[in-house]
Amino acid sequence: MDLITTLAYHTANSYGTLAEAEAYFTSYSRLGSSETWSSLSTNQKKFALMIAAQVLNTFGFRGLKCIKNQKLAFPRYTVDQLNGDYAPLDSFYGITYTEILADTDFDVLNNKIYATNSSLDDFYDYIDDGDLLINQMIKVDRGGTEYFTITDMNIDGAWIEVQEDIEEETGTLADLYASDIFGFPVEVKYAQFETAYQIVDTKIFQGTVGEETERPVASFNVTGALSVRYQKELFKSNRFENSVPLDLIYYLLGPWLAGIKGYMI
Repeated sequence: MDLITTLAYHTANSYGTLAEAEAYFTSYSRLGSSETWSSLSTNQKKFALMIAAQVLNTFGFRGLKCIKNQKLAFPRYTVDQLNGDYAPLDSFYGITYTEILADTDFDVLNNKIYATNSSLDDFYDYIDDGDLLINQMIKVDRGGTEYFTITDMNIDGAWIEVQEDIEEETGTLADLYASDIFGFPVEVKYAQFETAYQIVDTKIFQGTVGEETERPVASFNVTGALSVRYQKELFKSNRFENSVPLDLIYYLLGPWLAGIKGYMI
């Protein structure tokens, strides 16, 4: 059982890696979730992440997928981008890249690619023209192709920050390209991890076959998306002080959501 996190891939089944999920539950999640998560086996954790990614696929999101045959909902073009020249690509392998710089005039530090003085003007011009955007992918070719999602950039073109871990070496970035495919915000990964925890924390995930649930099941549906309804709804509140886990997931995905229907079990 493997997690496939290749961006826009036709068999991708997770946004985040297991290591990223481990770090999230250790560093960011609420009290108690890390203990529950750590009690699972490696395969149980991977399975929960796969199911969580598919649950997010059932939500309604703005825009369109970047690749027509990509399995997961992200990466996707936003509404504003759709008003321009962007359209879903036929294949992940059909992505074209525009060369930014083809030299070694970069330093890498803290997941930021810094332009040196000799390349600053070219880097600034590329950002200033709007050819580089937040959440866009860049490709680095230094003996083996690597793909990174832009999370931030300096307005003066001095650096761009990436989401994925990049090896911190000096003067090793041989070629740098910008792609016409977009990555996804790190909040999408966080939403997946939170959803995975909700799945792990249910009686259905933790129970055994034939074991009674805490509340009698009123209906069960597996056509398209897993759905379980108990005789008493588990979560139903709009009050801030009584907020529910779905509120946090909604907050993380807020800029992309077209709407959520139903309940998180």
